[in-house]
Amino acid sequence: MTQPEDSLLTLYETLHQADRELRQNAIAYYEPHSKQRNFHEAAAKIRILLAGNRAGKTTAGACEAIAHMLGERVWLPEGHEHRIVRLASGRPIPTPNVGTVLGESFKVAVDRVLWPTVNEWLPASVVKRIGKNQQAVVDTLELKNGSVIRFMAYNQAPKEFEGYKAHWSWYDEPPPRDIFVANERSLVDYGGRSWFTLTPIRMPWIWEDLISSPEEGLDVEVFRMTSWDNPHVSKEELRSYFSKIKDPAERHAREVGEFLHLQGRVFPEWEAKPPYWVSTIKPRDEWVKIMGIDPHPRKPVACVWAAISPDSDIWYVYREMYDPELRTIGDVCEAIHEREKGERVKFRIIDPSAQENERTSDSSVYEQFLAELCPDPRDPGIELAQKSDKDGRRKLLRGMLEVDPIFGSPELVVMDSCLRLRHEFLNHIWDDWAPGSRDSHDEKQEVKKKDDDLLDALMYLRQYGGRAVDFEPKLWTREKTRERYREDTRRLMKPYIKGRSW
Repeated sequence: MTQPEDSLLTLYETLHQADRELRQNAIAYYEPHSKQRNFHEAAAKIRILLAGNRAGKTTAGACEAIAHMLGERVWLPEGHEHRIVRLASGRPIPTPNVGTVLGESFKVAVDRVLWPTVNEWLPASVVKRIGKNQQAVVDTLELKNGSVIRFMAYNQAPKEFEGYKAHWSWYDEPPPRDIFVANERSLVDYGGRSWFTLTPIRMPWIWEDLISSPEEGLDVEVFRMTSWDNPHVSKEELRSYFSKIKDPAERHAREVGEFLHLQGRVFPEWEAKPPYWVSTIKPRDEWVKIMGIDPHPRKPVACVWAAISPDSDIWYVYREMYDPELRTIGDVCEAIHEREKGERVKFRIIDPSAQENERTSDSSVYEQFLAELCPDPRDPGIELAQKSDKDGRRKLLRGMLEVDPIFGSPELVVMDSCLRLRHEFLNHIWDDWAPGSRDSHDEKQEVKKKDDDLLDALMYLRQYGGRAVDFEPKLWTREKTRERYREDTRRLMKPYIKGRSW
């Protein structure tokens, strides 16, 4: 055999050996892309990986499940800070351990997606037993180290998810809320962790309960991947696939992993981060403080406070109140006085529906608020808002969200103490046609009467005025002085400035 042939044979044997090792221990050769890596390394108790189709979310979920069973992320080098898998407490996960992998159904999700993906990356040498259910679908996986996976499906009864203990759970695609609640009980004893990998087409409760308005103390971290982030998928094939999805909202959700029900947000510009959402500070004394009230017979009274800087006319929303425990107008007004102690509110406005009589009283809601909040004749009183031109109010508020290119700030800034208002900005949506019927109907230009109570109060304030002087008459003197100075400057400088518009 000639020397070149020897070299080729050696190369073939080397490649064959490498391929055999890869197939037998694929997890050791897993190379997550940057966004998958961020997901694996996060320490949050609940991790949510929102991803477009073919972004690599199920692969990331499966490799994380295998790492939990083994107790370490074997694709990372020895000594790497994230190699050891840890519980929510920070302690290393024990081995053996128990985990639950959940999908939409056994025959489709488990049999066609979840088990094949886990099996693709799982070293055959560590498997002790594979159990199957009556449908001949894998429902149990046991490793030689004693770790166990139980595969379950969302079409099982919630009670089947109770009564056992587990160290971790993986939800592939969004589960129904009752399944999530029942299954999370299994993690309590061990302080276990869970993670989601999903394309958010259904189950908006995940957005509402876990992402946009999580309960205090809930440790959640969200990661986003688009279909284009996966370097192992053909871009040409992706373009071909997405071209077949005619509804633009559904395509956007499937492509970038954004919740489908949020494609119709009324205020899509607003984000829960700077410059819209900022740390809470105490409003300055010279800022003009205003307040809006939106009463409702079957919901908590919504109150919102804003402070306007006379120098920039930027609104700072610094306080809100939406408390179901305040059941009477007297309770609400007492709470308002308590919150306003030591500050002077210059202007108040209330929804015009307050002119209706309260069911248990001969006086209107407006009259009761007026008597309780403004007993002193020197108080500014309460203005009745205009019910008409709701589209105009919405446009005015939306206009305040445009970021000034010079100052880098919108006209409306919300402080992070206003959690309910944050929820409303993120969840207030158009009452649009369902994706499947949009082609056969005109779009409705109405909004869903939900998640809008504080927004309504804020829009009534903006409808009344936009600048500090609109709410504080004493500022007119200073405003006129400033305007006179501007006019004098224009008149004096005009002969020296040619071709410039003032």
